[in-house]
Amino acid sequence: QPTGFRFSLDRGVGMVPLSRPSRLGSLTFEIYRELAEFFPKLSEHPDVRAVVITGEGRGFCSGGDVQDIIAELFQRDAKGMLAFTRGTGELIANVRRCRRPVSAAVNGVAVGAGAVLAAACDVRYFARSARIGFIFPKVGLSGADMGASFLLKRIVGLGYASELLFSGDVIDAAE
Repeated sequence: QPTGFRFSLDRGVGMVPLSRPSRLGSLTFEIYRELAEFFPKLSEHPDVRAVVITGEGRGFCSGGDVQDIIAELFQRDAKGMLAFTRGTGELIANVRRCRRPVSAAVNGVAVGAGAVLAAACDVRYFARSARIGFIFPKVGLSGADMGASFLLKRIVGLGYASELLFSGDVIDAAE
């Protein structure tokens, strides 16, 4: 059983709510691994016709947990950073490779890894209160964008994607 998210199946729709609502759905090393291993299984599950990723509580996903991931990354050498980057890339690649349509139902904040996770989905639905931001430069991880620079320009165009990626601003999804 995964610890960082739940899974339920109702009439062919697999719901994947990210847990940890008190931390706005932030990801840990363990949750990255669990999600990366889970998505290939969804592709092969005969009863799953579509997948919806969402958050519990007030947020979709506030990215990497500040205490569990961000602080740890600053202690890692280049080899450790590369391993982490490959792990996060594996998650995004597995979402993209999923043979079922994957939707993001974004409630509240989706920043950093949460924003990229939403971008990796086939379709994104935003609540009026949703906020999204690619904040990697603000936490010193500008080279580890989990594929944001590849994905975002295909969604909003190169010009706006460049503004979003390099500013590190969090914007209202309604904009």
